[in-house]
Amino acid sequence: MDSTHAEKMCYMGTFDRLGFSYDASRLDAYVNQSLEATYGEVGHGGVPYDRFVSDFMREAQGTFDSNVAPFPETEEVLKGIRDMGIPMCIATRMGGRRARALLESFGLDGYFDLIIGAEDVARHKPDPECVFKALDFHDVRAEDAVFVGDSPKDMYAAEAGGVEGILIDRAHRYDSFGDHRIVRDLRELLF
Repeated sequence: MDSTHAEKMCYMGTFDRLGFSYDASRLDAYVNQSLEATYGEVGHGGVPYDRFVSDFMREAQGTFDSNVAPFPETEEVLKGIRDMGIPMCIATRMGGRRARALLESFGLDGYFDLIIGAEDVARHKPDPECVFKALDFHDVRAEDAVFVGDSPKDMYAAEAGGVEGILIDRAHRYDSFGDHRIVRDLRELLF
């Protein structure tokens, strides 16, 4: 899903409501790092981390879903991967029910065997807990799996989980990212 704009809106709404001081020029960085890292970076004035997370999730419920959409090639690529017999799951920091509802709204819910939502893990990406849950669910060895993501935290989770990472970098922010493959369009996953 194309969610960068929506995530920025969620951060700004949460920061403003909680009175956090933040650097608006860093919004791209906030989107690409963990909630924990962002919380540690902004001036949170003693607001507990749990409150920050709950307010962020509440902001997402009102803002996020109406501001995201699949990339144009998404369904074509998901169908191609499914037709190759490759099982797929999603690991997201949004709640699992919301993720399912969002996928359903675009007719994409039938492509995934498992959705690992925020409530399904104790530690979020870049921690590899979601990677291990997906591997266990499919009974797949790490060396036989690929973790596709659009942020550095996804690639760090892939590394920590021992799986190959593929970074979707539509904005051409990276020429390289460790040992991970970089693609600019989802269709590159089919080759």
